[in-house]
Amino acid sequence: MSWNSNRDIEEEMQNERQLRQADQQTWEPWGPLDWPDDYGVFEFYADRLKSQSKYSGVRILGAARTALLRFRDETNIIDDITDLGSYQAEKFADWLIDERGVSKQTRDKYISKLNEMGEFYSKHDHFNGNPFSDVEKTTSSNSSTGFLENNRVEVPKSTIINKIRDYGIKNTTTVMIVTLAKTGIRLSELCNLTDKDLNIDNSVGRKFLDPRPEIEDKPDTLYVDSNIEKGAISNDTNGNKRKVDTEIPIDSELKQLLTWYLIARPANFSSDPLFRSNRTEMGSQLTTNAGCSHIISWSKEVGLHGNDDQMDNVTAHWFRSFFTTKMFMNTNVEELNGMSIEKFVKGLRGDVGDDVLDEYLQGSGDYRDAVVSNTPKFGIQLRIENQ
Repeated sequence: MSWNSNRDIEEEMQNERQLRQADQQTWEPWGPLDWPDDYGVFEFYADRLKSQSKYSGVRILGAARTALLRFRDETNIIDDITDLGSYQAEKFADWLIDERGVSKQTRDKYISKLNEMGEFYSKHDHFNGNPFSDVEKTTSSNSSTGFLENNRVEVPKSTIINKIRDYGIKNTTTVMIVTLAKTGIRLSELCNLTDKDLNIDNSVGRKFLDPRPEIEDKPDTLYVDSNIEKGAISNDTNGNKRKVDTEIPIDSELKQLLTWYLIARPANFSSDPLFRSNRTEMGSQLTTNAGCSHIISWSKEVGLHGNDDQMDNVTAHWFRSFFTTKMFMNTNVEELNGMSIEKFVKGLRGDVGDDVLDEYLQGSGDYRDAVVSNTPKFGIQLRIENQ
């Protein structure tokens, strides 16, 4: 989180602050706060919830804020709540369970409410991004499969196709969006990809890429390393959260887009991030926060982001849910040599143990066909010379 006092919402907050100071009111249920001018973003958002009669949301937000203050006081991870970034938000989520002993359900309620607040302020450009947007829930009681995140807003694939076409195919944001939608990887995992994690079987791929040993004999494959931690590549980017290394076959549409991107992306980099920043010093990768801004800006521009409830907006994590749902619905069990569809999709998501991975890898050749044929299709056709 970061503060931007020159934003439109600041004037409205200042008016509320002055009214409270004039009336000498104490905001309940929290009382005087260790926060700028004793009336800040928590109170303002809580007042909005109260005006909508969302009193349970006010209570959850208050408890989440109290927990954040304890997190600040009991760890050396942040000096102030305003220091929160995506990495610190993940650490806070882990701390709730590991150190405070709260239930997973309570932890998810806290994160969900903080996420909603972060989305609200991001929408109004009061925060530079939402640090809680990439913190996943630990429970999935609404899912009949045990891992489908179907509590997010449903947007028809045809709508996504039209939005992508209207926005334009040949740009970095579209490449990022389609990669997320066709692979199910997290935004932080996308930002941590390097050139060696991609094998594209054409002349462009052979010119620009030197694939890692795990995929050098596996054309048209994306590799997600489970061992990348916060700061391993960039101090501004989160680590990968998956439990196992994952090889994800890519279909012809994504291959076309990535081929174009390899030719068009910023050049002359001293390091080899796959997705590269064009706003910072030469050689830096695209950070998680910058990637989040790319996706949210796209979503706002095409009309898929603008509600106060984060679950009603298309975000980077929405595409992971989209991929999960489409792969589960598209895949036929007869394609999998006896492996369940659930384990098949979990293998792709990388949120499984070695038992599922072993079963997934045993039939990796056949599974490649299943992945490529069932990956969501967007009707993308690019003409790229000298492939």
